[in-house]
Amino acid sequence: MTYGGAGRTVTLSTAGKIGLVVFDGTAGDGAVLTVSNNTITSSGLYLYKPDGSLFQSWGVCCGLGANTPIPSLPSTGTYTLMVQPDGTYTGSMTLTIGAPDLTVTALTPPATPISANRDTSYTVTMSWTVKNNGPNTANPNWNDQAFLSLDQTLDGGDILLGTVTHTTALTSGSSYNANPTFTVYGGIPPGTYWVIVKTDAQETMQERSETNNIRVSATQVTVLSVADLTVTTITVPTSPVPRNGDGTWTVPVTFTVQNVGQSTAFPTWWDTTALSTTPSVNGIIQDFPVLHSTSVAGGASYQVSGTYTISGVSPGTYYFIGVADSSSWLPEANENNNTLVSTAVVLQP
Repeated sequence: MTYGGAGRTVTLSTAGKIGLVVFDGTAGDGAVLTVSNNTITSSGLYLYKPDGSLFQSWGVCCGLGANTPIPSLPSTGTYTLMVQPDGTYTGSMTLTIGAPDLTVTALTPPATPISANRDTSYTVTMSWTVKNNGPNTANPNWNDQAFLSLDQTLDGGDILLGTVTHTTALTSGSSYNANPTFTVYGGIPPGTYWVIVKTDAQETMQERSETNNIRVSATQVTVLSVADLTVTTITVPTSPVPRNGDGTWTVPVTFTVQNVGQSTAFPTWWDTTALSTTPSVNGIIQDFPVLHSTSVAGGASYQVSGTYTISGVSPGTYYFIGVADSSSWLPEANENNNTLVSTAVVLQP
């Protein structure tokens, strides 16, 4: 018989007889020995190396078929497979030797930088092609997996993007395309990555070669940092603020918020101008929130301005604090940089 070719039927109609089948194999090739159409109640199968020594043996019972993986042929040459029925059993069986061989022939990584969603997850769209270069059909199921890697080697430190399960047979020479969109939760450190795809990721299928299942993208992809709002400036009156006739004070305050993250900050959230007795959020006694309802691109800024009427406090020295996302509605890369305290503001008697 031929590796990857049609099966060979061995018929043993006389008790005590054995059957011999030969095939040529190449060192390092994996294979699957398939027994089908078996009418022999119980028999042993013995595979001999080209040098005549025993390589592996199996038992086949009860007239059943079998699919036995052979991870790696040890040498190149002609192998002999002996069929030896147990006792006085007779009958026939069909033997096939060969294997599929899956390889990723094309990989298209995301065309643009990968930005974070509002909830800090990342959505990654990509595609790849897998071809069966082996002589035999690849029977389902198996998984393809995609990863982000800081280098071009797949290892335990890489980030799993997602898994695609292939559920149909793939005949010799045939291909399929995968076009998944993965959503990755838990955060991805910003940076530049290679995309790696491995077909038959768990190596559940015996293939002719297990060393050609991985493909690395030709180009790298950038993962952008999560949105991060911070107050960069705050402007308050530098001169004492006179008291109004009704006992209140009118104070103009403007602060600037910048998204120092690389991904867009998606609405909505509240920003707050707060009055404090100390240069700390612990001293806040009044606040003036405003709803922010537009997106802010990475690196972009906006201003929060207002003229505030201060009442119910005594004359003295106070501070204004600009607070971005005071509601904490927006998940950010850093939740500890959202405030900025003004210089002292004097409210006159």
